[in-house]
Amino acid sequence: MISTTQMVALATQHFVSSQTLERVPEPDQLMTAKENVDQFDEIINSNVAISFCGALELLFEIGALARAKNVLDLACGPGHFSLFLAKYGGAEKVVGVDLSGPMLEKARHNAAKMGLSHRVEFVLGDVTTLPQFHDQQFDLITCTNSAHHLPTLKALQEMLQEMVRLMDEQGTAFVMDLTRLKTFNCVQKYVQLMGQEYLSHGLEKLYEDFRNSMYAAWTPAELCSAVPSAKTHQWHHFAMVPLPVNQFLFAKTRSWQKNRPDTAFQWPDSRPPVREDLQIDYKRYRQAILTSCRWFRQDLN
Repeated sequence: MISTTQMVALATQHFVSSQTLERVPEPDQLMTAKENVDQFDEIINSNVAISFCGALELLFEIGALARAKNVLDLACGPGHFSLFLAKYGGAEKVVGVDLSGPMLEKARHNAAKMGLSHRVEFVLGDVTTLPQFHDQQFDLITCTNSAHHLPTLKALQEMLQEMVRLMDEQGTAFVMDLTRLKTFNCVQKYVQLMGQEYLSHGLEKLYEDFRNSMYAAWTPAELCSAVPSAKTHQWHHFAMVPLPVNQFLFAKTRSWQKNRPDTAFQWPDSRPPVREDLQIDYKRYRQAILTSCRWFRQDLN
């Protein structure tokens, strides 16, 4: 469990700082090396599982899961969030797209292991241009922890435009990603805090990938600047408070009522699928994102 004192100190340092850290795109946008792929697959057993669970609860909070029967998951990697959508989100059909063949092989293996191959399909594709899918084909389109892999703002804009094209008139587009913190020192401290468990389990490649991702992440202003216009939908954005390590961007129909659900999201056995020693961290994370969404969400375009 991460020390609350350390996180509060880092949040304070970040809050009083100016944005001086420039973006450094990842050295390799495509992960294909076996060791990297194998170690990246282990994120489901790490603190990253907390963010997947939080994303699913946020999708429930904004009313996106109730009608999400046909779902597209972009830059799906080893398929963990795609499988979350099928197993816990109630989706009847999920298509995961990635540009890495080895990642897709891992994803198909994970689907078979969970007995979900009949409901989750993984296909090769470039998230910035997806001609294999037709307009308004999906009820929900997601991209979790992956937007920072895109090399340029133009590529990010193209992905978001494809999400607009592919979601139906009542559908939802949803992006969760890392946030580039304001200074080199802030990023360095955060990587050391959150990445220590990777090193303790011998996952040096995963630690290196995580560090590179934090420097490649978009600032909230950069992410919002890439938002395309949509006739039937409005985009919304918020970053977590007090430390904006994750940010969320989603498009909902302009008639969205923004009412909170009458009931809370129900996990099987009332426990989210994160390690026992991370349950308290998850409760804090969940509270932070739901509170941030309710009080600090910005309505765009």
